[in-house]
Amino acid sequence: MKFSIQDGSPLEGVLTCDEAELGAPNHFPGRVFISSDHSFQPGVSLEVPGKERRVSYDPSSGWIAIRLKDAVDAEFVQIASGIVLGIDTGDLVSIWLDPVFVEWQTMRRTGKR
Repeated sequence: MKFSIQDGSPLEGVLTCDEAELGAPNHFPGRVFISSDHSFQPGVSLEVPGKERRVSYDPSSGWIAIRLKDAVDAEFVQIASGIVLGIDTGDLVSIWLDPVFVEWQTMRRTGKR
């Protein structure tokens, strides 16, 4: 899978996932505030707590879910169109994405982004 930002520039990456029926979780629009004892550095990732992550993709709805396997009691907040976060007792436990799929080769050939 390739990812891109709004201007169409590709973000290369491989996403290994299982297929599952997902659909969007019941969610409400809102904002998420982050508090941490760590200082954040641009471009430096932090590990998401939890022992096992599960990545699922639903080809019929287009949703991708990246979640901890033990995340069962989360509340879901939509922070932007196509982006839903699962929060459980103050911890980020899932990220739900509803991406727009485009054929990258077609974009390159036509110059459309």
